[in-house]
Amino acid sequence: MFFLALYLAKLVDWLIHTFHLGSGSTWPGEIALKIDSRFVFHSLAGSPTKIILIAGTNGKTTTSLLVVEGLKKAGKSVIHNPEGANLLNGVASSLVRVSSLNGKIASEFAVFELDENVFSLVLSQIKKPYAVLLLNLFRDQLDRYGEVHAISTRWIKALSTLPKETRYSINGDDPRLAFIGKHLDTNIFYFGANMQDKQKKEIPHDVDSVYCPECGTKLEYSAMSYSHLGDYVCSKCKFSTPEKWTESIASLEHLSGVYNRYNIRAAVSLLHFALNLPYEQSRELLEGVTPAFGRQERFTASGKEWI
Repeated sequence: MFFLALYLAKLVDWLIHTFHLGSGSTWPGEIALKIDSRFVFHSLAGSPTKIILIAGTNGKTTTSLLVVEGLKKAGKSVIHNPEGANLLNGVASSLVRVSSLNGKIASEFAVFELDENVFSLVLSQIKKPYAVLLLNLFRDQLDRYGEVHAISTRWIKALSTLPKETRYSINGDDPRLAFIGKHLDTNIFYFGANMQDKQKKEIPHDVDSVYCPECGTKLEYSAMSYSHLGDYVCSKCKFSTPEKWTESIASLEHLSGVYNRYNIRAAVSLLHFALNLPYEQSRELLEGVTPAFGRQERFTASGKEWI
């Protein structure tokens, strides 16, 4: 069934691009999955490609673009699911496009950004990712899926099945993600904002997660960057911000603001893993990378530059 799925999906991909019917970022994968529901698993079985998975509510597209461009600058070949095609069919489509007719994949790396709700599903087909990045969890995108707690519970269950060799880069400023990290065995790297980015001392009334994920007690914050991200401790069970990488690192010209400083740190941590480079050298690979379409684009109107 795998080869039938691959050939028909490749035909669909060819038709879409030949007749300019769209980007082909989802339909070829949708066809492949209809024929072989385990198409992603079968595509990657035995492949030496190092797979990097990026999940979170905000920043996935920007961060994955940074990682992809950084790897390419380092001379690596990379598969990517672009244009926000972050469901399982988007992952499958990207594999259809790069697979040879005998089902082989030659790329050194694959970087897949994943929707929060399909992350667990994808992990059921990608059994041995090289690295996993957890960016954040917010309610602003999760009302269609249920509460943050339900999502994080599924993540913990899925991540616990991965091999111990898998490396994790986790935003330690997010209490829920730090809690997930506590349930994983090894190779945990936490990153976070430095003190220059943490100006708020009081918890805004509309933040997502101010209660301890361990015992339910209200968390105490000594500093916050935005929303529920910051330095926290539980007065009851002592759950607290993990030790994390917060060294100052230069911003990128086209990616300003505290949100993007998190994205840059996340990308640098993955490049550090993948290429075994010092942090600053990993960051230098990101110079000149422009934002993804629709994100921090610059344009001129009424004689002024707008972002």
